[in-house]
Amino acid sequence: FFQGFKDGVVSYDGVREQLVKLWHATGNATRSKLEAIFQNWPVFEEAKELILFLQSKGLHVVFITGATSMYAKIVADKFSVTDYFANGELVFDDQGNLIDFHFPHDESERKLEHLFTYCEQKAISPQNVIALGDSNNDVAIFKATQRGVLVGMEQPQVLVEVAWKDVGSLSKEGYCYLNI
Repeated sequence: FFQGFKDGVVSYDGVREQLVKLWHATGNATRSKLEAIFQNWPVFEEAKELILFLQSKGLHVVFITGATSMYAKIVADKFSVTDYFANGELVFDDQGNLIDFHFPHDESERKLEHLFTYCEQKAISPQNVIALGDSNNDVAIFKATQRGVLVGMEQPQVLVEVAWKDVGSLSKEGYCYLNI
């Protein structure tokens, strides 16, 4: 679906319709089932440790994700992070059945808008933010903060080119490397 969309063969609306139909065929296209799936996805213990470390230093932690708001809230809760922004939104009917979803065409730009909103709310400059990321949709935030930290084994070249640091993983060695 996505390749067809990228190639201009399938419209955005066409992709949405096809994906909703596919999700319904799995029997998992309800609010409760999707919440359960997201609740059961494991989180990296290293990420929990890093977040606790940052919070212990009095630093603000915010999730800005290309995922859905449902997923963002569940993960934020798992990490005791109160502030989060998500690019995607799942739409359910009154019975809790998935009927649609929305994602921006330019996820990187949308994440940048979220960053600016958060910085305005907290009265901080984007240049005083350290952004951790692992995908192409983090490019705009990395450029705006000039302190993008690349994590993970898969490293998109476009992100490598704009990263401030590359820690590979969120282990103690990785975040000590940041000199926070």
